Parts: sequence; C-alpha cells; structure tokens
Amino acid sequence: MPGLGQRSPSPNRATSPARIGRMRIGVVYLFLSVCLGPTAAAAFDRNDVERLRIDPTCRNCDLESADLRPFALARADLEGANLRDAQLKNVDLTSANLKRVDARRAEMEGANLRGADLTGAILNRTDFEKADLTNARLYGTDMREADLEKANLSGVTLAGSDMREAEFKRADLSGADLSGGDLRDADFERAKLGGANLSNARLDEAYFDRADMTNATMVGANLSGATLDRADLTGADLSDTDLRRTRLSRTKLTGANLATAVNLTQEQLDRACGDAATKLPRGLRLRQCD
Repeated sequence: MPGLGQRSPSPNRATSPARIGRMRIGVVYLFLSVCLGPTAAAAFDRNDVERLRIDPTCRNCDLESADLRPFALARADLEGANLRDAQLKNVDLTSANLKRVDARRAEMEGANLRGADLTGAILNRTDFEKADLTNARLYGTDMREADLEKANLSGVTLAGSDMREAEFKRADLSGADLSGGDLRDADFERAKLGGANLSNARLDEAYFDRADMTNATMVGANLSGATLDRADLTGADLSDTDLRRTRLSRTKLTGANLATAVNLTQEQLDRACGDAATKLPRGLRLRQCD
C-alpha cells in the first residue's frame, strides 16, 4: 500500500513490459552483432558515410548503425536520412537539418542539438539523456519511449508529437510547447515545466511527482489518472482540464486557475493546498499552504 506522496500502484518503470521488450531487443541485436560479425551490425551504406566525411549535406543517406562520433555535423543537412541505431553520443549537431530522419534507437546522449530541426522525425526509443535540445523544433515527431532524462528542452516545440511513455525525469522543459501532444504514461518526475504550454495534451496516467509547473498552461488537457504529488502548480492555468482520478497529494495550487476544471472532487483537494488567489469550481474549498 503506497504511503502519502508515493506513486500510485503501477508496474515499476524499470521492469515494465515496455522496458522488458526494449531490453530483449537490445539482447537480440547484441547477439547478432557478436555471432554474425560486422555485416550484421554495420547496415549503413559505406559510400554515404564517406560522402558525409567530405560534405555535411547528406539527404536521405543510409547511415544505419554508423559510428558518427568523429564527424563534424554542426549545421549538417541530413534531412530524411536513416539514422537507426546510429552512434551520435556527444556529437555537435547545432542547427542541423534533421527533418524526417529515422533515428529510432539512435544513441544521442550528451549530443548538442541546439536549434536543430527534427520536424516529423522518428525518434522512437532514441537516447537523448543529458542532450541539449534548447530551442530545437520537434513538431509532429514520434518520440515514444524516448529517454530524455536530464535533457535540456527549454523553449523546444513539441506540439502534436507522440511522446507516450517517454522519460523526462529531471529534464528542463521551461517554456516548451507540448500543446496537443500525446504524453500518456510519460514520466516528468522532478522536471522543470515552468511556463510550458500543455494545452489540449493527453497526459493520462502521466507522472509529475515534484515537478515544477509554475505558470504552466494546461487548458483543456486530459490529466485523468495522472500523478501530481508534491508538484508546484503556482499560477498554472487548468481551465477545462480533466482531473478525474488525478493525484494531488501535497500539490501546491497557489494562484492556480481551476475554476472550470472538470471531474475535480473535494477529496482530491483535501490533499492539496492553495491560497486566496486560487480559483476553484463552485462549492469546493482548499486549505491554505503553509
């Protein structure tokens, strides 16, 4: 039985079916690489790799599983390229054109993607841990199960993207645009979402434990079953937000606007706190924060 402030009962993310599936895929890939030799692991077009060494313009190139760490790719034009399973750890991709790339399962940990354009990219299960995506454009991307733990996503455009089960633990999404995105089951534990736009987003079952959501806009968002325990929603706008079964244990709602929130109950509010500036639906009340 979870205690006050703990996450509601659910499979541990480290051992969830999705995580187990990704681990199995990795084991199979490693087995093929070891047993079948370099042919199985190196699926890229060698001519395309050599071309990229000379010219950073390589649209629609086949770079699958290529090790691109030695390459200088700032402002590179890789639109439509196949970057599946590519190794791009700590690579400088500042202002690169990565529109519509297929980079599923690519390794981009610590990469510099400031100002890069990844519109329409396939980034399913891509590793962006600690990457810098400041002001990057990720409109309409497929980022399901992507790892963005501790990544800098301040000012990014993620509107309309599919980010189901993505990991945003301790990530900085200050001022980010996630409006209309599908973020069901995403993990935002301790993430910074100050001033972020989450309007009309699907946030069902998402996890925001201890997240900073001050002045965030969540108009029309679906937060049913989400966990907002110990989150700071000071000044947040939750107009027309669906709060059915949303956990609000020790949630700070000072100055927040919940006047037209739907499916909000007194039982939920009894676990949260606010102030005189907090706007609530008629008939509901909220204790003052200490």
